[in-house]
Amino acid sequence: ALVLALAAGGCGRSGTTQQAGRPPVPVTVGTVEQKTVPVSFRAIGNVEPIETVAVRARIGGELQRVFFTEGETVRAGSPLFAIDPRPYRAALAQAEAQLARNTALLAKAEADITRYAGLVQQDYVTKEQYDQITADAAALTAAVAADQANVETAKLNLDYCTIGSPVTGRTGTLNVKAGNLVKANDDLPLVTINQVRPINASFSVPAQLLPGVIARRSGSIRVVASVPGDPMPAAEGRLSFIDNAVDTATGTILLRATFANEDERLWPGEFVDLTVILGEEPGRIV
Repeated sequence: ALVLALAAGGCGRSGTTQQAGRPPVPVTVGTVEQKTVPVSFRAIGNVEPIETVAVRARIGGELQRVFFTEGETVRAGSPLFAIDPRPYRAALAQAEAQLARNTALLAKAEADITRYAGLVQQDYVTKEQYDQITADAAALTAAVAADQANVETAKLNLDYCTIGSPVTGRTGTLNVKAGNLVKANDDLPLVTINQVRPINASFSVPAQLLPGVIARRSGSIRVVASVPGDPMPAAEGRLSFIDNAVDTATGTILLRATFANEDERLWPGEFVDLTVILGEEPGRIV
């Protein structure tokens, strides 16, 4: 009787423990309905500036002034640097003086040709003298043309003393400070400017997705970009480029989307999550 009582008590405790160890299973209930849903795929992209310009000096000299601060947004045509213009002003004055001298000599030579043309017909001067005067005038004509080219070159060099921004964008690190000597076309740029408004995001997708992209490229394919960890709403852009060949090594094709990026949330070099929306399908069960 004692053994049976102990066995019955053990079985009772085991059943109670087993029932207590089974928590209720949560069940989520939803309503099945039909909706219009987007046809899309996801990818990881790399943000790239539309234009990157390495600004270099086209002449040498002392860097007198820098008109911007590092990281500042500059507009196309705005001045960036000023190089000492005094040597180039002197070179321009010298070229203009040489042009004026040879222009005066050419005017005299042309007058001599007119005067000697009548004298040679009357045998007052020899034909050899007349030919020499004509040759001198032709040489002076060539010299005047060369002097005009030198003046234009001197003017260009003087204009190059002020370096303007070729694009609208954000400046990077300033590599040369005011007071230093710069060389013409140096390997190290003075500064690099990235255009960030608008901006591109490049990404590669499997070639199997290419037919769907090509079928809808006549329309405007939306691309949504979100920065990991950024709570702000995703940026929206458009597919702007499809590469002309599939990479045989990876079986992928390169695509590119363009975003207005007015708030400059997308930054060159960062990775973003992209959703390419090819279109919409109505009546899908969701």
